[in-house]
Amino acid sequence: REARKTQQLAHANVVTVYDFDRDDDRVFMTMELLDGEPLSRLDRLEQRLGKAFDRSDWVRQFAEGLAYAHSQGVVHCDLKPDNVFVTSSGRVKVLDFGIARLTQEAQQLDRYDAGRLGALTRRFASIEMLVGNTEPHPADDVFALGLIGWWLFTGEHAFGGVPADEALARSLTPSGTAKDWRERERRALLRPCASRVRIARMTPVSSWRCFR
Repeated sequence: REARKTQQLAHANVVTVYDFDRDDDRVFMTMELLDGEPLSRLDRLEQRLGKAFDRSDWVRQFAEGLAYAHSQGVVHCDLKPDNVFVTSSGRVKVLDFGIARLTQEAQQLDRYDAGRLGALTRRFASIEMLVGNTEPHPADDVFALGLIGWWLFTGEHAFGGVPADEALARSLTPSGTAKDWRERERRALLRPCASRVRIARMTPVSSWRCFR
């Protein structure tokens, strides 16, 4: 079921899944071959290629991939730098929809909800995901997008790696600065980071145009 969810996401900024099959007791997924590094190793990629990439372009591509997934009723639910890949040509690919959850509008097509297994990365998860008593919403991914974008520009997690529920309880505000972002980009990233919860019910493709 999870492979089928990913197979329906045909977008330049989402990894392509070609097949899912079984060989005796071995279950496997066939995906496109990518040459590059995940965002968590972006320094290694830039050192290997001898050039610096445009962070704004990466955020834009990331947002467009998510916007497409959301338009298909799929919320990723476990976004983090390890799950966002950058190819040697600078193309961003969102990976690992393994615990992706269907939004409420699409759940009638797939009753099994792998997201309820509780596999998520706490420091990039929204408060609603940490509590686990609400339906998935694209805003959960937008929150993670804001945190990852903030980290891309500043090199720091907006709350020092503290999960959203603890950040809210401690009244933490996003910290870290970057010399190469425009003020409108900083404000766009600040909005989902600072909200921590589903105040920012925005669609990435329309709300992140400043990164174009």
